Amino acid sequence: MITNYANTMKTRYIFVEGIADKVFIKQYLKYLKIVFPENNIVIVGGNAKLHTFYDKIEEAKDNNERIVVIFDADIDNDFAKSYSEITKNLPDDLDYKIFLFPNNHDIGNLETLLENIIPNQTPNNEVMKCFDKFGDCITEIKYRPLTIPPQKSKIFTYLDVLIPNKQKYVKKKDGDGTKIEKDFRKEEDRDYTNSFHWDLNSMYLNNLMKFIKENF
Repeated sequence: MITNYANTMKTRYIFVEGIADKVFIKQYLKYLKIVFPENNIVIVGGNAKLHTFYDKIEEAKDNNERIVVIFDADIDNDFAKSYSEITKNLPDDLDYKIFLFPNNHDIGNLETLLENIIPNQTPNNEVMKCFDKFGDCITEIKYRPLTIPPQKSKIFTYLDVLIPNKQKYVKKKDGDGTKIEKDFRKEEDRDYTNSFHWDLNSMYLNNLMKFIKENF
């Protein structure tokens, strides 16, 4: 059964922090067979910028509709603070619901969620173990400053390892030569429905799935 946003009009907008969040939520909604306008998934850039989307907030209020906020729980490694920093930037008379990546109760972000929905199979789990060993190795080097690559780099490299070179890109020829139109390793072009790379049926997504079904 497909849930159609146009029939329910329960949630007017989804506010997310960045392009990676928008792409994942858009594809996960489709996976759950929930129809929702892509343009209504709005990149706001973080809790401090929520107030700049006054027009959309007022639109939802005027129509007695809800705004869903899906952000990271990564402020000062404090889940409660991550939540409160959002609420203080939203009006009290707005109907809103908040979900914090990765699972609405642990500290983390979208990349934390992605690491937890990597299929437990060969070679995926072995690839991730290699990253963990790499991080441990860097930590043991008696030299500072050294930086362990962030989670975003880890996810990019995970896909770089798994996607064959000829399938990494969609290229387009024009008058100036050949240009890359899509790069499936990058946040804006990833395919989260690729079951070899991601398990959208993972129990780790249960909290997100429940949240979405309650609000759409």
